[in-house]
Amino acid sequence: VLIAYQGEAGKREAVKLATALRKDGVRAVTSFDSRSLKAQLKQADREGAAYTVILGERELAEGKAALKDMRGEGQEDVALGEVVARVKGRLAHLTAASG
Repeated sequence: VLIAYQGEAGKREAVKLATALRKDGVRAVTSFDSRSLKAQLKQADREGAAYTVILGERELAEGKAALKDMRGEGQEDVALGEVVARVKGRLAHLTAASG
């Protein structure tokens, strides 16, 4: 899972989410430079991330994150407090479907 963000507020939330995901056993990475969201999504694609959590200005203003399925199966908004559980559920489903 790659966590993409915009701005300082997004960076702070990205670090919190990455820490929470790792604590629950999910491999999570985030960028620590100021690249565009588009560049961060390209990074997620290159690294083979199954999902990307997007923390843009709009999402943060609404208290949400966008969860993007990198296999091209869409994107959904998720409340920030539910991101970890939703990502874990999606990854479990993905693992079960491939195994």
